[in-house]
Amino acid sequence: MCPHSRGKIVEVNTKTWEAKLVQAFHHPDNLLSKSQGSTQVLPSGNVVVNWGSSGALTEFTRNGTAIFHTYFDSGRLGEGVENYHGFRFNWTGLPNERPALVSLTSENGTKIYVSWNGDIEAKTWAFYGSTERGGESKLSFLGEKKRKEFETEFVVAEVVENVRAEALGKDGKALVRTDVVKSEIEVLQYQAKDGRSGEDVGSGWGRFL
Repeated sequence: MCPHSRGKIVEVNTKTWEAKLVQAFHHPDNLLSKSQGSTQVLPSGNVVVNWGSSGALTEFTRNGTAIFHTYFDSGRLGEGVENYHGFRFNWTGLPNERPALVSLTSENGTKIYVSWNGDIEAKTWAFYGSTERGGESKLSFLGEKKRKEFETEFVVAEVVENVRAEALGKDGKALVRTDVVKSEIEVLQYQAKDGRSGEDVGSGWGRFL
C-alpha cells in the first residue's frame, strides 16, 4: 500500500472489468489526502493533480516531472483549506467596468494614462484628442502605443484639452473606447535651493529651481 496520495491514470476494460494502472503522479512532498481530489490530462499531455483535503495542486509533465506546485493557504489563515477539484483551462479576462483614463497637462505638453482592470485582450491603445476647449466632437488621432504593462502612458508634445482612448485587440479591431475626459493641470514637484520641496497647483506651472 502506498503511504502517500497519487494522481492516477487508469485503463479499464469494460468487457472483463479489469483495471490497469497506466501512470501514477506522486506529490512533491509525499502528502496523504484523506478525501476529494482530481486528475486532469491536458491537451499538451501534461497532467494536473488536485490533492483534495490537503489544499494543494500540482502540474506534471507527461513523464511525471512536477513543473508547478501550490498550496491554497496563507499562514494561519489557510489552516484547514481544502479543494474539492482543481482544473486548468484557458481564461479570458472580460471586464465589466470601462477603462480608466487620466490626462494631465503642463508646459511640456500632455501625459495620458489609461488602464483597463481585468483585461488581457487589449494589445494596443489608440489615443484621440482635441486642442480646443469644448471640442469633444472634434477629436483627432494622436497616435498609438503598445500595451506592455497594466497602465499605459502616452505623451503628446502639445497641450490637449479633451482626450479619448480606444483599446485594440491583436487583430487591430476596437474592443472598447473610453469616455472623453478633460485634461487637468499636472501638479509638478519642485526642489528649492535650500532643500525644501513643494508643489504648484495654481493656474501657472510648477517651477524647478
